[in-house]
Amino acid sequence: MNMRELENIYPSILKTIRSDKKDLTERQKGVLLTVYLMEDLQTVKSLSKHLGVSKAAISRAIDTLESYGFIRRLPDKRDKRSIIVNKTVQGKVYIDNWNESLVNPTNN
Repeated sequence: MNMRELENIYPSILKTIRSDKKDLTERQKGVLLTVYLMEDLQTVKSLSKHLGVSKAAISRAIDTLESYGFIRRLPDKRDKRSIIVNKTVQGKVYIDNWNESLVNPTNN
């Protein structure tokens, strides 16, 4: 990103900082986006492998995202030891709003 592009998203970042919306870390954002953008079913193991971080770090991020209602854990019927990370309507709304704030930073 060049300085002009950063200047364009700066209003959106300021608005996020000043709002009472959920404040996500970069890792939590990465997990959330991966779950919503990847078509395959996501598990802690697959997220860990894809993002290149430990399963423990993914689990902590999922704990927070789940507490916000952005994702939910479901048992994997194919593998009883595995948990599937699933999308929620609330998470989709959060991502849509986030995307809109980046595309149109002064309209939010």
